[in-house]
Amino acid sequence: MAKLLKMMIDGIAYTAAVPENTVTDVLCFQGPIELQLKRYADQEYYAPLPNPLPFSSMPLTTAVHAGGLYCYEGFGVLSIPFEDAPLHPYEAMHLGDINEDISSHLAMADNTVSAKIEIVFA
Repeated sequence: MAKLLKMMIDGIAYTAAVPENTVTDVLCFQGPIELQLKRYADQEYYAPLPNPLPFSSMPLTTAVHAGGLYCYEGFGVLSIPFEDAPLHPYEAMHLGDINEDISSHLAMADNTVSAKIEIVFA
């Protein structure tokens, strides 16, 4: 069964289909998550997750794309880039993609945005 990630970011609703795997199972068990996402390097927003996600056997990338959802290995943070960017020497796990255009919103947002994230079964 697929999972649908529902997010409210600064009061605007977004969704993302996330693949069925061990990582999204762990994310799902964290329940609704409320985060204060901070702007970083004029390319992304990030915040620490309440509990780390497992990285074993999951592919990692050294580049991110706008509108994707990522978790950085070693940092335990959820990241939403609003610009495509290389990460080298860092690596991140791609969790899914936001269905709506979030990049325009985040590019103009304040340095910190409020987010509530929950996963439901589609």
